[in-house]
Amino acid sequence: MKKLIPLLVAGLLSLFASTAWAAFTPGMTADQLKSEVTAQKAAGKSATDIAKAGLGANITAGDLAKAMLGSGIDTSTMINALLGAGVAPVVVQAAAVAAGVSPVVAADTIRKAADAKAAADAKAASDAKGFSFGTTGKGSTGAGSSGSGGGGKASGS
Repeated sequence: MKKLIPLLVAGLLSLFASTAWAAFTPGMTADQLKSEVTAQKAAGKSATDIAKAGLGANITAGDLAKAMLGSGIDTSTMINALLGAGVAPVVVQAAAVAAGVSPVVAADTIRKAADAKAAADAKAASDAKGFSFGTTGKGSTGAGSSGSGGGGKASGS
């Protein structure tokens, strides 16, 4: 009997710990989703991580958008989180509007996110293009010497 009590206590602690740290599960109500988003936010998870976790549990983007806004995550952060989690912009637009965001605000935020991504991609491509191995300095070609190549009068003048 003495050996059974520690096992029982450990089992109960495990049960209570797992309910306190419940994750997203399919079929959660709107209130449960909001509570889970709030709990994950309080635990220090980013909005993108929260969105990825919800989507991974087959929670729709629309339900996540409502829960995120309801838990105090601002519109821009919610939209960027869904985009960052891999949701298509058209789906994010529909989810945001269904959650009560103005269509104009949603479209503008998605456009700004796309512009920022394009700028970051262009910078990364530019940085990668400018990098090379074995250069000795800016403008150095490694061929010839400065001043080589003539400079005298043309014949027949």
